[in-house]
Amino acid sequence: MKILCMGKITYDYSLPIDGFPIEGLKYDLKEKIESSGGEACNTSYALAKWNEEVYLSAAVGGDDLGNKIKKDLEEDGVKAHTVETVFESKTPISFILINKTNGNRTVFSICEKEPHVKKYEFDFLPEIIYLDGYEYTSGISVVNKYSNAITVLGANEFTKSNVELCKYARYIIASQNFAEQLTGIVADFNNPTTLLELYKKIAIKYSNSTVIIILNNHGAMYLDNNQIKVMPGLKVENVKDSTGFSAIFNAAFLMGLSRKYEIEKIIRIASIAAGLSLSKIGVKESVPLFSDIASYYEKKFGPIEAKVEPVLPQTDKPAGGEEPSKSNTENTTGVVNTTPVPNDINTTNNTNEEVINNENGTK
Repeated sequence: MKILCMGKITYDYSLPIDGFPIEGLKYDLKEKIESSGGEACNTSYALAKWNEEVYLSAAVGGDDLGNKIKKDLEEDGVKAHTVETVFESKTPISFILINKTNGNRTVFSICEKEPHVKKYEFDFLPEIIYLDGYEYTSGISVVNKYSNAITVLGANEFTKSNVELCKYARYIIASQNFAEQLTGIVADFNNPTTLLELYKKIAIKYSNSTVIIILNNHGAMYLDNNQIKVMPGLKVENVKDSTGFSAIFNAAFLMGLSRKYEIEKIIRIASIAAGLSLSKIGVKESVPLFSDIASYYEKKFGPIEAKVEPVLPQTDKPAGGEEPSKSNTENTTGVVNTTPVPNDINTTNNTNEEVINNENGTK
């Protein structure tokens, strides 16, 4: 399937350091990793590495970095003729401090004048559209123009544009931070009721979408067969860099849609891919080979390429993102029915099949 990734491009300088820097000291760094970055850019790179047909709609500045990014993307297998050059802008730059002791990162972004895309028509027909939330106006225009495509939103940051773009998405992959700020509910893993209420509130708000919430260090939460399930993430003993985690999870999710896997399989593969990425520094360097993802999957769950019924394409939406009315039992995605979210949903941990009762929060 033809996948269009739409969003932000930056040029990243990743700087691994021993611990977090202390104010007033001088640090002599021995390592620097340079590459194109940004959520949509990183997602498209991973998809190209896994031999998916991926196009990137984004904007770079009219400078040497912009030219280098476009050249690098083409060499990496991303179809980058849809990347626009905005000559009056400069390409955004990010300095990423990576704490080698725990893999956490601190990002400093520099952008004097943000470049944005202006073209909404392409020389191909996208079947899957991924938005990272950066291109709001053009994103809505593209989703409305190609209304039969499956739209996926990576809602990492709680911004007004991400909140609005949720109305247009068939799939919402939300960070825990986004979900908590949107709903006002804090996920307390010692109180399972909070997980249920967090998920139900966002799923009811966007009842025409399938919602996946990436939980901090606890896997991914999603709805399958009227149960809220938690897919545990990989246990990584020595986390080196978490920079590419969300982009790689989202890329694997898009790959699963493209290959027409069922929702549970898609999220399992995405969790494996993102978990494997934590053991290396640098986003491009941390994207695992598909053979490594498949090997890990097949050791535990059997052949990865067994196909199931295809995901149905997204139905047409009128301008403004509101969908035609549907019956409460209609499964519009072909994968998960989120309309309505039942009041008696259970939560299942797919590693040990623990079920948490919704009424009293006990196992």
